[in-house]
Amino acid sequence: MSAQQPMPRLGDAHNGPSLLDLPPEVLLQGLLPVLPLKDLLNISLVNRELHALANDPGLWRSMMQADFSYSAANLGLAAPRSEDGRNSRDAGWFKRVYLGLTRPHVYLWGEGTQSRLTSLADTGMNRYRWNLPRPYDVARAFSLPVPTTPGEREPVGVVELQAGGWSFAARDAAGNVWVWGQLEGTGFSRGGWENRRHEVERPARIPLPNAATSIALGRSHLLVLDADNLVWEMRAWGRAFQHTARALTAPTASGAGAPGRAPHIAQIAAGWEMSALLTAAGDVYVWFPFRDDYKPATTPEEQMDGPVCIDGVNSAREFKWGTVSGDIVQATDPIPPRPEVSSSLTEEHDGLWSKDYDERGLAEAHRVIKIACGRDFVVALRKNGEVWAARTSDGTVGAWEYMQHFSLPTISHISAQFTTFAAYSTPSDGAAGKVLLQRLESVSRNCGREVRPMEVPGLANLPVVQVAAGDWHWAALTSKGEMYTWGQNGQGQLGDGSVNPREEPTRVKFPPGEDGREAFAFSITAAGMQTGALVLGYKPKKLPQPQNARPAAGEDMPRIDFPGRGIFGLPFRIGYAGRGAMRGGSFSGRGRGGIPPGPGDSHGA
Repeated sequence: MSAQQPMPRLGDAHNGPSLLDLPPEVLLQGLLPVLPLKDLLNISLVNRELHALANDPGLWRSMMQADFSYSAANLGLAAPRSEDGRNSRDAGWFKRVYLGLTRPHVYLWGEGTQSRLTSLADTGMNRYRWNLPRPYDVARAFSLPVPTTPGEREPVGVVELQAGGWSFAARDAAGNVWVWGQLEGTGFSRGGWENRRHEVERPARIPLPNAATSIALGRSHLLVLDADNLVWEMRAWGRAFQHTARALTAPTASGAGAPGRAPHIAQIAAGWEMSALLTAAGDVYVWFPFRDDYKPATTPEEQMDGPVCIDGVNSAREFKWGTVSGDIVQATDPIPPRPEVSSSLTEEHDGLWSKDYDERGLAEAHRVIKIACGRDFVVALRKNGEVWAARTSDGTVGAWEYMQHFSLPTISHISAQFTTFAAYSTPSDGAAGKVLLQRLESVSRNCGREVRPMEVPGLANLPVVQVAAGDWHWAALTSKGEMYTWGQNGQGQLGDGSVNPREEPTRVKFPPGEDGREAFAFSITAAGMQTGALVLGYKPKKLPQPQNARPAAGEDMPRIDFPGRGIFGLPFRIGYAGRGAMRGGSFSGRGRGGIPPGPGDSHGA
């Protein structure tokens, strides 16, 4: 073809209309985002014009934000920038993120007893100490049977990972919940799934009646928020109870999931022996699933629904479900107005604290937007950056204490686990983030004035977007996809290959991708003496260049193989299932969608 001849277009051979007759805005905003992923990648091979459109950074960024609610903003912060800080130097960044979120790596390390690192990690484990001091990828342990092909299984993409006292739990993009390890590890494994001490050696799927939108794993119990905005609770892997308390369900029954209306439940959280829930209105509820009054409120064993076997495995893994009712859920007292205090933090930001609000604005500023649970306390974050804590013990919730040294107008996140809690702000354009971290042994009347942030060498220089904590070790995730750990390391929980403690945050090294790029972690978790991380996966190989196609600088042409039905035809959303469910047409959507990012994005470490 000579340089003077026009390039053939779709439809030219039949003198019919061409796809490229449509305005680029229509293609980018209306057609390309709803194509199956396989077709979108293939259409970029047709010619140069379609290649440019199908690799448009704005297209992949909008798809990422629509199909993955978790940390989309944080992942956007990591986009390579030009020297003026405005534009991405790598036109393929958001495409890499989107593809990487479809099938992430699942790395685990630390103590390996009770199968908490899965039996797959046994090959790399130190049998003398029974630990794994380096990250080990167990993503291949997550798979589901292919209905059309007996004996064949297809992989799934894990989008949420949480650590418990002796176990892990995960949620995949379709809303399935996976568990492994021992939910209660204070005794030897015994019995079947009805027993709290039953040990699960490999990730097993819990067949809940509805898709999960978020999970919260405590020391020895699991909470699940489903697509109908209902709460399920498990004290054994094989027994789930749906909460029916009016305060937790009545607003949902009246149409909380309707378009334009926020779901009633915004976030769930689990501590050592207590559970908590945050509503969209900012109300906090607490209950104690291990108290004597809890079991009588649950469905008797002989009246439960089921049993259902777990993906066809033996009857020892029979799953049953029922309800929990009764007056076991407590509404916490309203958080009082912020007291007048003097500290270096409040003086530094006095102008922001004293911002004038009208009545409606003041109520919104005082709304609780996040909660987190520790061993015997619950932490609440108001929208204006105030951090409050209340003691939870002996079945009661104490008075709220204002944590003055951890409160700032810029604070946007909190997390807690065991006796650690953290309040932090994420970096934004033109502003660095701030991490305020400390151990909170108990919440007393004067703790708000007495407890101050600990000094962690080097932490202030990191652009932290997430903080997690085990019993005696800590972890931080940065906007660059780097993970840092510090603290005790007797079981290799820092992931540096040793068992030596570290006072300063040290970067965890993950294997690079097939394309040679550094690994990019997007979510971390820790508890006990084990740690985990989700890392962007699915590194595509190069495809031959299509004729007359000229990719943008730095952009690789992907080669994608789609086995069987192909999980890549599914919509992938981190945070909740169902959104974008029509992409590809192979997934009817199990969720209801509509759960906004924000209050429900963080469930504590």
